[in-house]
Amino acid sequence: MRILEDTQGLMKKARQMSRPMAGPLRLGVIPTVAPYLLPRILTPLQENYPDLELQLQEDLTERLLEKLRAGTLDAALMAFPYELPDMDATILFSEAFLLACPAGHKTKPGPLSPADLEGEDLLLLDDGHCLRDHALQACRLQSNTQRKTFSASSLPTLIQMVAHGYGATLLPAMATEEDLPETIRLIPFKNPKPSRQIGIAWKKGAAQGDNVKTLAKTLAELL
Repeated sequence: MRILEDTQGLMKKARQMSRPMAGPLRLGVIPTVAPYLLPRILTPLQENYPDLELQLQEDLTERLLEKLRAGTLDAALMAFPYELPDMDATILFSEAFLLACPAGHKTKPGPLSPADLEGEDLLLLDDGHCLRDHALQACRLQSNTQRKTFSASSLPTLIQMVAHGYGATLLPAMATEEDLPETIRLIPFKNPKPSRQIGIAWKKGAAQGDNVKTLAKTLAELL
């Protein structure tokens, strides 16, 4: 198996040297990024690299990293901070969190500080979604073992729960650029704003490493 992997790696490197950014590149994307960023990047990537065959997989961070380590993915578009001692990574941009709450929610107009959320029963994504941990960490809030929370399986579900008055949630900025229901009020935070970073990770020494670096540079310029 190891010999086969090495041989395939050499073949990929040879193709890259002759035709960079050509052929298949397997990119994993986490669910809290895919529906918001992919529509913005797919057409420009196709125009810039017409010979690139981008193969997309949407999955949770841990499963994407397992596929990177197994060699069944070439790169993962994911959220940071995340400890990746066995990976290379490039940060593309940072985005702030906003509090999304029902229009009649008893919350001050803002800007808010993390302390204003103490005692708030937040709607959050299920365990396994890194957005849950990033949102709590960015706002310096206690984990779900110490505070009452409600969980959902996707951001669209959270948004609908907020729209129907079930509570408030923390949304990354990219999710607020969509048309949200009129019953949702967005409240920003004070500086330094709670935020997460979006970047690309890939296996150290990967055969597609140079192409992934080119992809990361292109995405940073697009976004």
